Amino acid sequence: MKNLLRILLRTVLALVAIVVGLLLYVQLGGIRFHQDRIQTALSDAVGFEIAASEPLQLDLGRELELTVVNLAVRNAAWPDSEPLADVGRVRIVVDAWSLVSGPIEITVVELADVKIGLDQLDDGTANWTPAPQDVATPAVEQDEAATAFILHEVKIDGVELVSAINGEPAWAGHVPQLMLRLLDASTYAFDTAADAAFADGTLTGNAALSGEISSDFSQATPRIDLLLTVPELKIQTANNDEAEPDPTPEHEPARLFDDSPLQMAGLDGLDLSAVVSAENVLIDGDSFRDVHFDLSLENGKLNLNPLQLKLGDGSVTIALSLEPVGDNYAMTLRSEVEQLRVASMAAEGQDPAKLPPLDANLEISGTGSSLHQIMASSNGQFSGRHAVGEVNLQAAGVLFSDIISSITSSLNPLAESPEYATLECGIYRLDITDGIATVDELAAQMDSLVILSSGTIDLGDETIDLSMRTKTREGFGLSIGGVANSFLKLGGTLSEPSVNVDAAGSVTATGAAVASGGLSFLAKGLWDRLSAEVDLCKDDVPET
Repeated sequence: MKNLLRILLRTVLALVAIVVGLLLYVQLGGIRFHQDRIQTALSDAVGFEIAASEPLQLDLGRELELTVVNLAVRNAAWPDSEPLADVGRVRIVVDAWSLVSGPIEITVVELADVKIGLDQLDDGTANWTPAPQDVATPAVEQDEAATAFILHEVKIDGVELVSAINGEPAWAGHVPQLMLRLLDASTYAFDTAADAAFADGTLTGNAALSGEISSDFSQATPRIDLLLTVPELKIQTANNDEAEPDPTPEHEPARLFDDSPLQMAGLDGLDLSAVVSAENVLIDGDSFRDVHFDLSLENGKLNLNPLQLKLGDGSVTIALSLEPVGDNYAMTLRSEVEQLRVASMAAEGQDPAKLPPLDANLEISGTGSSLHQIMASSNGQFSGRHAVGEVNLQAAGVLFSDIISSITSSLNPLAESPEYATLECGIYRLDITDGIATVDELAAQMDSLVILSSGTIDLGDETIDLSMRTKTREGFGLSIGGVANSFLKLGGTLSEPSVNVDAAGSVTATGAAVASGGLSFLAKGLWDRLSAEVDLCKDDVPET
């Protein structure tokens, strides 16, 4: 972040170099004669090699108009000196009288056919990091230089961005046009559109953007205030259901929580306030409406205050804080959902309104240098309840399809897994202590099967150790009295769960363990109701 701010400052100094070049032309008679000198001054100011392949053009009059064709920007320290940017045309118009009266008024800056290549290596070095200046400029002089300019308008036509990591393409983007217009001394209005896609095709998106941005670089920590309006944002993820399995016979299960260090070290170099509103955000089959959030960054602490959105008849609220603590980060997350139905979980042709709505609350906090470490140290609580709805077991993925199919096969190998099931209710409660989530209540009642579970989930190594009791209902291939006390085991990891018959648990358990299965007090109460063939969904479960 500090490097990017340094680039902005040096760009201002580059404008000073342009003006110096203009004055040299007026006094010594020929901008082409001084082109090498001007390019050297620009390169020293910005920290990159800047050169035009064709002679500079200057028109004199009430306004000074400088035109540069085929401008290349390179990082001399970068391997093979690949271009950071190629600009087909640059046009800068300066009010001539302001060169004398001050401050210097830049009427317009126009750029066309811009190609930007962002390259990064594993060690964190990147081609957008400028070379250090040979001569340090005192902070006071930098501030005075920054305030000596007034930039009225910026027009950019056609920007292509390509990003690579270790030489391999990562993502590409396109900005057809960007307009930036001065409103007052430090605030600009902007209007643009953009689209982007990952190189592997897993994600594409496009958006229209408008708003206002203001900056203050006079303080030790620069500040940016942003007001952003997004009429529409579309994001499409690739369907990898038919992707070929990993050919490696034995592989390490994928982590749900990334163990890569959080890249937040530069956040203390900028204070930011952003208010973002989006009318419609389309993500695959889901349409999120009235999206709004306030984002603040101050002294390296990131706050989301909060994110609010609507989805169908439901709503979501998320509040997040991430604060540096020594070499780690302390995270606090709070979330609440009401009547939430996720359309992307519906089967093809299924009405999303028939999905079971969810009401839930989550509070969790932890500390670490990565998301994995944060979750491994986390404390908090999750509680939720699903109301009645129709679930397509194929579309629901691991949560229902794999688990329910495994249970069906375990209880009755000859039974066919139904395509649809009616979830009459789901009751969930987890308490998280030092990265261990203890399942106090987990019950799901369907038209054909009831599941009750208890156990733990280790958020550190992401292993699951849940004991499950099941009971079939009429019409599921077994009578309601056929299997009254079936034990199963849900194990594996969060990314690769597995279900097995827990024969040892049902045979070797003794006394109270047989009666309660090691369940918590509330879960034991649910099992008592289940054993008595009472409908779990008729009455609310008492709160702890």
